[in-house]
Amino acid sequence: MDFALWNPFTKRYKKLPPCPVQTNPGYKRFRSFGVGYVSATNEYKIVMISDVQESNHDEVCFQVWVFSLNSNSWRRIQDVEDELTSRIGLYANGALYWENEETFVGFDITNEVFFDLLLLSVCGPRTLYFNMVVFGGNIYSPLMRGGPNSIEFYLRVGDHGGEVAGGSWRKEFTLEEERDIEFNPPWPLAYSKEGDSILLNRGNEIYWYNFENQERTRVEFLRLPGCPTYNNFYVCWESLVSPGNDSAFDGRAEEVIIEDSEDDSEADSD
Repeated sequence: MDFALWNPFTKRYKKLPPCPVQTNPGYKRFRSFGVGYVSATNEYKIVMISDVQESNHDEVCFQVWVFSLNSNSWRRIQDVEDELTSRIGLYANGALYWENEETFVGFDITNEVFFDLLLLSVCGPRTLYFNMVVFGGNIYSPLMRGGPNSIEFYLRVGDHGGEVAGGSWRKEFTLEEERDIEFNPPWPLAYSKEGDSILLNRGNEIYWYNFENQERTRVEFLRLPGCPTYNNFYVCWESLVSPGNDSAFDGRAEEVIIEDSEDDSEADSD
């Protein structure tokens, strides 16, 4: 599988060199990845986890590879013991987070070590977990335990050092919806500047939710021709960081040109 880093604001992308993952021919399954940033060294890192079989008779192991944008190279670090069930790692406060069955696993992006994340202690037999979510630069764990129309969001606070992370979870807010949210929960995108509202995405809708009066204000957005009816929405911070020896790409898939040679080709974005 090929990887590329893309800055949507500068419209530049960089194709990464192939990961030299070591495996038995015919057996290699890409599992999970994540992108993080080390402020101390101004370094972007890509973490890839793949289950491999190193020979015909070996058991499957889960190799971990780290790509540094500064060195433009991959390094293999210590393997992980268990398969991660989530595909994309969420980055917040210097760490990447994945789900692993009924637990969370973190990866300290600076020290390149994994740690187990302590679960919420408020869970009961009727508690329903949802996937972790990142917004406002922090990691949250949504729970539904107060009824089919109510969802609670808990903020992860404290450090993430050591093999088992310290810190705790703190309840930040509760969302009350008019419709059953079990199979279509609202996902937070950002707080308002005043902090009294939160921008939510639910299905094909984006709307502001006011904490005090629980009013919802729908946000209209531009629908591009040919776009699918169902959309995923993400919030990102504007940056002019260049991914390095890069090429141009304005977001339209038909204009991507990736060469096999070391020099990337320039795609016309007009």
